Amino acid sequence: MGRKATFYLLHLIMVVMTFILSVLLILGFFAFREEGNAFLWALSMGLMLLVVLNAVLVVYWAVKKRIWFVVPLVAIVLNFNFIGSMIQLRNVDKTDCELKIATYNIHGFRHGEYAQVMTEIAHELIMENASVVCMQEFVLNKKYSFSEMKSLMGAYRYGYLPTDGNYNPGVAIFSKYPIINVGYMPFEDTDNSALWADIDVKGKIIRVINAHLQTTNLSQSGYELAELKNGAFVDSLKIKTFNTLKNRLMNNEERRIFQAEKILSVADTTKTPVILCGDWNTTPASYIYSRMTENYTDGFKECGGGYGYTFNSFLKMLRIDFVLYKGIIGKCYYSPKMPYSDHNPVLFGFSLGN
Repeated sequence: MGRKATFYLLHLIMVVMTFILSVLLILGFFAFREEGNAFLWALSMGLMLLVVLNAVLVVYWAVKKRIWFVVPLVAIVLNFNFIGSMIQLRNVDKTDCELKIATYNIHGFRHGEYAQVMTEIAHELIMENASVVCMQEFVLNKKYSFSEMKSLMGAYRYGYLPTDGNYNPGVAIFSKYPIINVGYMPFEDTDNSALWADIDVKGKIIRVINAHLQTTNLSQSGYELAELKNGAFVDSLKIKTFNTLKNRLMNNEERRIFQAEKILSVADTTKTPVILCGDWNTTPASYIYSRMTENYTDGFKECGGGYGYTFNSFLKMLRIDFVLYKGIIGKCYYSPKMPYSDHNPVLFGFSLGN
């Protein structure tokens, strides 16, 4: 009798878990439709984990030959487009690329001695045959001027970093081809910003927009959530901390939406081909991604292959670095592992067409 009761209890737990995880995954499907919803944004950040957990449940119920496998399967099917933005079943021919652009959040060159890390990153990207390099969290060291740092980039003769000598916003563009015009887009009340450059590539002008959207503060939020879980605060402080977390998520998402619209106001009025890239601190399940891909092609979905994560923490479940484009032909897209940051670089190969 005890064993039978245990079996039914386990069965009930699995049924309840199946419904909860499936409902969460289904709600995540609506994240891209809702502007500024902190809860749905949080779901979008964990959507890949929910896909994996629901896939496990499909296998679990299928092995047991129970009809319950249909519930998580439906949730997965609903998120087919999102899955396609994270996983592409194609081989990528990295040699079939006339030109390449790289985007890389280099985490302030914190993963080693400053100049050495800069030199090694440049060497890696040159070996990858990148023609243009966009960096985020490009923090100047007091020992080096920007001209000295640019010299470390070797083959990248042209470069631009908006700075007044005392402060730089952390976005930089380097190029093997001439940069003929630049523009800086600061975002209000934040260290995040965007930078665009018109680059003369073999006689054809391409506008490259390098954007670092509002940071998520996930590390700080994770610490506070752990404190709440461990009971480190009294009840009144727990309520205050929870509200702070909720407000921070909502405020940061609203900022990203505003920043994305500011970028699109520049990109959409550009007459030349456009490449939008950078660290956007949001996933392909989000409203911002949906908005940004209305008129621009996601390089990964078009010509990427394998599993497309770009952030090395959070179980490698996040793709938050992107390259979108319009007016050129995508050829290859991949994200190699490099030891210089908590992000992986993204490389996008393209041709100019006719």
